[in-house]
Amino acid sequence: MRHTLKYAAAGAAMFLAAGQAAAADMVEEAVPGCNCYGGPYISLFAGVTFDAQDTEVSYGGSSTYSIETDTGFLVGGAIGAHITPNFRGEIELSFKSHDIDSADDSDGDSVTGVSGDVDIFFILANFWYDFDMGNFTPYIGGGVGVAKIDADLAFYDDYTAELDRWTLAGQVGAGVKWMFTDNWGLDLGYRLKATAPADFQLEDNFSYNFTGASFVEHVVQLGLTFDF
Repeated sequence: MRHTLKYAAAGAAMFLAAGQAAAADMVEEAVPGCNCYGGPYISLFAGVTFDAQDTEVSYGGSSTYSIETDTGFLVGGAIGAHITPNFRGEIELSFKSHDIDSADDSDGDSVTGVSGDVDIFFILANFWYDFDMGNFTPYIGGGVGVAKIDADLAFYDDYTAELDRWTLAGQVGAGVKWMFTDNWGLDLGYRLKATAPADFQLEDNFSYNFTGASFVEHVVQLGLTFDF
């Protein structure tokens, strides 16, 4: 019995070693000369963001207001890994900020005395599909996660509203990455980022809140990536 166990253990060790060697050969064959298959990477990026649509809010279920923001900025980073030669996943942390420019009421009339800002912090799980074309790699994909919205709105000079809460968020996007060395790359990308509806809290002398504020925005960004 003791000899049988010894032979079985030796056979299992040989089997595992052979399996590891075969896996390494498969990786090298799948991506010749590249150690990125299964490898991690990090990315830092920045860009500009602008409205894909005005933010519509409802007051008391009968009146609506349309809020427009100025062009803003976005900064962020991601850490990920190449799951297959063409498929990778990552966790993104990003922050975007812009000022509130104007607002219109249900009749299309401009609301006076409008000011404020919108800051949104994203935590997203992204998945991208890469089209290998040598040093240039186009990609498409998207992600889902959560966002922390911190917004302040002043209107009619004397009234204020605040939005400070977590909500669901997501994005779709595409881009192209240029590897200018074996490890370093530039990533030019487009994202359409959106948050689930959230409510502005108005001052105590209002009967209702501004409800259903969803922020949908275009983002054009440039990033620097490092593949380990």
